[in-house]
Parts: sequence; C-alpha cells; structure tokens
Amino acid sequence: MAEGNCKNGSGTISRITVGGMTCPHCAGTVKRAIESVPGVEEALVDLQSGMVEIKHVCETSIVTRAKIAVTGAGYTVKD
Repeated sequence: MAEGNCKNGSGTISRITVGGMTCPHCAGTVKRAIESVPGVEEALVDLQSGMVEIKHVCETSIVTRAKIAVTGAGYTVKD
C-alpha cells in the first residue's frame, strides 16, 4: 500500500490492493464500502488489478478504516 503525503491539511491519495473481487458487482461493493468511511472523498476500483485508489482528507486513520470496511464487506486487503 502506498499512502500519499499530507500537506497543510489538504487531501491525499492512497492505494490499497483488494483480493477476492471477481466481477463488476464486487468492485461496486468495495467502492461503496470504502466511500462509506468518513473522510473518503472517492474510491476508484480497478477490478482487473485489484488496485483501489482512495482520495481522502489528510488523516492517517482513514486508510486503516477503509481496510476494515473492505474486510467487513467480505474481501481481503493484500499488503
């Protein structure tokens, strides 16, 4: 996972890799789960690679909470 750099409270982009997605419905479920996390502005999911780009406010706990949301939706987060 790569986390963006936070400057002056601005937004940032982080990336995680999600396992277990096999169809567009899965990608939509992951997107909705991540976007339900307070502070997440947008999640862009690439079904084929499993990569998820998360645009969020600059707060360190958001990526952790996004990972929890993904696992709660029934998918895995790869390190």
